Amino acid sequence: MPRLRQPRPTRKEIGEYVENLAKNGTQEQKRVLLHGVLKHLFKSVTLEDFGTPIKQLSDSQRRSLQADAEMIEKNRFWLWLKDTMLKIASKRMFEEARNEDDIIFAKAMLYTLDVMDKKVKNVAR
Repeated sequence: MPRLRQPRPTRKEIGEYVENLAKNGTQEQKRVLLHGVLKHLFKSVTLEDFGTPIKQLSDSQRRSLQADAEMIEKNRFWLWLKDTMLKIASKRMFEEARNEDDIIFAKAMLYTLDVMDKKVKNVAR
């Protein structure tokens, strides 16, 4: 027997559900909802997102890109920027976080920085 589709909830129904959850839900329910919403709304960039275009480049383009990545990897501004972002994210996560949102945002900063750094290193090699 075919499965019947549930009608999609309206924005008003979703808003009422979230408001009710905020007032009456447990911390665990709020955390699960928050992570689900973040996962749906913020599709992060991964290393795999970069892979295909580099393979499609010519040898000379690839060598040029590799040379640029090597320069970036050794650039003092890049090193300072990475270090500064790491310190800011760590401070926000461990010292200044007032709620789970602050921690999640700091983790997103760290993750983005890590993806960028790994991509530069991978291309440089």
